[in-house]
Amino acid sequence: MFLAPNRIDNPKPIPVKKPNHQLKTTPINYHRTLSKWVLVVLSSLFLLMIPGLSWSQISISGTSAITQNFDDLGTSNTASVPSGWKMSAAGAGTTAGYSTSGNLTAVNLQASSGSPATGGRYNWGSSSSERALGFMTSGSYANPNAIMVAFKNSTGSTITGFSISFDYERYRINTAAASVTFSRSTNGSTWTLDTSGQSGSFATGSSSYSFPGTTVQKSFSVGSLTLAPDSLYYFKWDFNTSGGSSQGIGLDNFSLTATTAPAATPNIELSSPAASASNLTEGVTNQVLSRFDLAVTTANATLTGVTINTSGTYVASDLSNLKCWYSADNSFSSSTDALLSTKSSSLGTGSHAFPSFTNQIIASGNTG
Repeated sequence: MFLAPNRIDNPKPIPVKKPNHQLKTTPINYHRTLSKWVLVVLSSLFLLMIPGLSWSQISISGTSAITQNFDDLGTSNTASVPSGWKMSAAGAGTTAGYSTSGNLTAVNLQASSGSPATGGRYNWGSSSSERALGFMTSGSYANPNAIMVAFKNSTGSTITGFSISFDYERYRINTAAASVTFSRSTNGSTWTLDTSGQSGSFATGSSSYSFPGTTVQKSFSVGSLTLAPDSLYYFKWDFNTSGGSSQGIGLDNFSLTATTAPAATPNIELSSPAASASNLTEGVTNQVLSRFDLAVTTANATLTGVTINTSGTYVASDLSNLKCWYSADNSFSSSTDALLSTKSSSLGTGSHAFPSFTNQIIASGNTG
């Protein structure tokens, strides 16, 4: 962290001396006392950036249930599936991974009544507001097929398990065997079969239709996970409908609730290089006055705000603003460092809390 003026509009010198420090953690809220300091530019925390993948995932931000009932599909036969969900290409269900290039993100058929027989990716339902996502195969639309979804751990804590529920809905019974298997993955390509989510074999019979469909409900837990923050987790449903004389099956009413490990308390060591006495004159911009460094261990920490106190011979009109900066190293650069907050009013001596502060994560094991 650095201290620096953005602009001084008064030519008289302003003496500067080293401040005292106070710090609160988890989250961090840094309070700094400045004696005869004019303004603050903060900038020397290391930010650990974890690159995202090129496809969409659904963010798990807490322990509330994440649900999907597919009702937003409406009755369109070209409806896009919800963000984070994908469907395999025809016949590619067994081999498809989440990032397989042939995956699709829209249906090509819909049925709400009647006796559809064309194979494809179906938007099933009984009304415009009660839908399900699934398949029916045929001689020209191959079996098996898959639905996949990806989730990202955005809780900031390790996820240790999930509570999961969903429904299988059958809209067409037919003479061919039909079942759906359920798998999980940490990379979207290598899948572990989970029998708790299997449909079991659907009964066969003469071709007939039911809107709404016959429902098989599933509800179970997945435990013994260590899904780190920002990691991904995947689920896959393989629809096995045996090609011709296919049954028509959909997935509906999905719900996922995460269980997280208790949050660890970060250990934070604060240090600050000595501030050299100096005079600031009119026209000075972004001159660094001081910085502070934070060494974080045990767990990630988050800087959520900074408050300073200023005193000295200056008046508010001498300043254009106060700025708080973030840098990936201990060398301040206004062209490459990130601006966390700007305070543009009430700049006279006294307490200054930086407004609209952009939170910054300091990863465990890093010093910034």
